[in-house]
Amino acid sequence: MVHKQTVGSQAESASAQPLPARAKRSTWRRMWWNRSLYLLLAPVLAGMTLFQYYPALIAFYRSFFAWDGLRAHFIGLENFRFFFEDRRMATAWTNTSIILIFSTAVVLTMPLLTAYLIYSLRNDRHRYFFRVIFVLPLIVPSFVQIVLWRWVLSGNGAINMLLRTIGLGAITRPWLGDPDTALGASLFTGFPWIGGVTMLIYPKSTHSNQRRARLRDDRAGAAHVRRGHAAAVGLRLGDRPGALHGDRLPDLRWPAVYPRRRNVESRGGVMHRGSRFQILTFALLSLFSIFQLIPIVLMLSMSIKTTNQIQTNPLLPTLPLHFENYPRSWTIIQRYMLNSLGSTFLILIGNLCLSALAAYVLARYRFPGRTLIFSLILALLMVPGITILVPRYVLVRDLYLINSLWAIILPGIFGASAFNIFVLRTFFGTLPEELFESARLDGAGHLTILRAIVIPLSMPIISSLAILQVLGSWNDYVWPYLVLNFDSVRTLAVGIVGFADRNNQQLGLQMSASVIGSIPLLVLFLVAMRSFVAGLTSGALKL
Repeated sequence: MVHKQTVGSQAESASAQPLPARAKRSTWRRMWWNRSLYLLLAPVLAGMTLFQYYPALIAFYRSFFAWDGLRAHFIGLENFRFFFEDRRMATAWTNTSIILIFSTAVVLTMPLLTAYLIYSLRNDRHRYFFRVIFVLPLIVPSFVQIVLWRWVLSGNGAINMLLRTIGLGAITRPWLGDPDTALGASLFTGFPWIGGVTMLIYPKSTHSNQRRARLRDDRAGAAHVRRGHAAAVGLRLGDRPGALHGDRLPDLRWPAVYPRRRNVESRGGVMHRGSRFQILTFALLSLFSIFQLIPIVLMLSMSIKTTNQIQTNPLLPTLPLHFENYPRSWTIIQRYMLNSLGSTFLILIGNLCLSALAAYVLARYRFPGRTLIFSLILALLMVPGITILVPRYVLVRDLYLINSLWAIILPGIFGASAFNIFVLRTFFGTLPEELFESARLDGAGHLTILRAIVIPLSMPIISSLAILQVLGSWNDYVWPYLVLNFDSVRTLAVGIVGFADRNNQQLGLQMSASVIGSIPLLVLFLVAMRSFVAGLTSGALKL
């Protein structure tokens, strides 16, 4: 009886035996044949090694030494012991955990609840209106929101003005400056925590899921009322019975998901309830909208006032209107604006080009070391940026890039490459192989295939990543603040926050500068909003 060895046992026995010399020569020969692929990967790997792996390894190495400014003394794990025994670090861990848990829960639940309420409305115009309202905060840069919320929570800010107006002046305090209220005040910033990229994804995906559920239930012959309820509720219940996953039909008999209600009707696959529910939904969304618009209205209103007018009435316009704040603030921040535009453009082009090259190679070809290279790239997603901040600063200083825009451009190009490569590789792997075979038969090279086939077919996901990259580069504050000390090379984020610190009594100039700093993002979203939403919700992000 002949013993048939399984595939698994064959692989184990093959891996246990040493490779013969011929196999080793074959591996080197394959590497030589694929040398063009390694050349395409070389720029990305070199940049990641220099600006990410090297600082991380240096930080790990120096953590075992004590530095006195002149020499280093090896002390083993003493630094780690001190780190865990320090009470200040314990407090920092506790506060960070509270902020992380709160922000994660809020970011997930509030936009999802809002999207559910928006698509429970009957009127299409109301839906469109609320979607626009909740997306508006995206056009306000984060550093502008920092300046605005810092004033709102300051000793003479909007919160204390409101408390004094209603007779509660005894409890006023500098909310961010008081240790007892600083953590709660920081959690309050951004209330009602709805605006953001999630408000682009959830409403669009909710509507798309409802349409798919309607078609699926039509084929199954589901009742009219039940399929509307399933589309509106079942898709938000995760792994609970009745939720739609893939091509599985919902369990229409589960009463917890599909309760019997007489005042439920369906129109176009979207759930609509009775007039009481509609009124309550509209009132709740209107309340959220008011809180969402207050920071923007404050910024616009305060930008045409003097400090005295702001202290008297910060919300409503007050005559005379001081539009001269805009020319004055523009003369101060125009250099910052040009620096931000130039650095953001170079970071965007460099990052997307190198990420697309690396993702194309890793997705469409098999060569020795492919899995190892991709694993090393993915490992960078696990390294927090704050942990390599100091060693990266030392590296940039040693390269004589301090007070130069290249100090933020070069690390910026390779800073988000790991995530972009991961997303693009996943999408490039779904493209039909026949297109690439026909292009190779026509004599097309790697760059030609990338330019003529891959990029045009991947524009939705590329545009989405481009907008995310612009948002990250435009709003970056900590790293430019560390490496750009000269006023002539500062970016807009560092310049506006520094301008607010130097002119803390000129609130009108601060807010007019903030409005000007928001204009580029407004233009970007008006031009690329449709492509951005399509890339996020049409299945391009197949993570």
